[in-house]
Amino acid sequence: VTRGAIVSAPLIVHDQLIGVLNLHKHEIDSFSTSELKLIQASANQAAIAIEKARLQEKEVEQLQMEREMELGRKIQLSMLPEACPSVPGWEFAASYQAAHLVGGDFYDFLQLSDGRLGLIIGDVTDKAARAEAREDGLEVREIRVEDALGLEGVPVVHVRTAARPGAN
Repeated sequence: VTRGAIVSAPLIVHDQLIGVLNLHKHEIDSFSTSELKLIQASANQAAIAIEKARLQEKEVEQLQMEREMELGRKIQLSMLPEACPSVPGWEFAASYQAAHLVGGDFYDFLQLSDGRLGLIIGDVTDKAARAEAREDGLEVREIRVEDALGLEGVPVVHVRTAARPGAN
């Protein structure tokens, strides 16, 4: 059995216990009143420092999330066509505005081999898939369509790739 004196000082932030500072001395009843006050003051400072570090970590995580969302927005916008096609007798216009910073919609125009114009409109319902894009950019993915001519399962268009800014 170890003999001595033990003192525990609570680490409290905003009326919440976040930890305990425990000290041990080999002498029995060896903590003076001034030492106990110093220990509690030290515990208070430690609690403030721990809370400050937690808040800074949370801020860093928030900034990282915002950067990732901005990157996702840039990647998504880079996948949309820069202009609508010009077709005699037709006038096309397109506008895209995501409800949030990053949306799940996609559209593109494509010239089919028989001279017709194709239009692809898509909505990503599982937006978590975008978060799985490789760090160095998006992989090329084929969009497969089926139309009245029987182009069943034939790759008709490739999604443009978007390199991550600053990636090698």
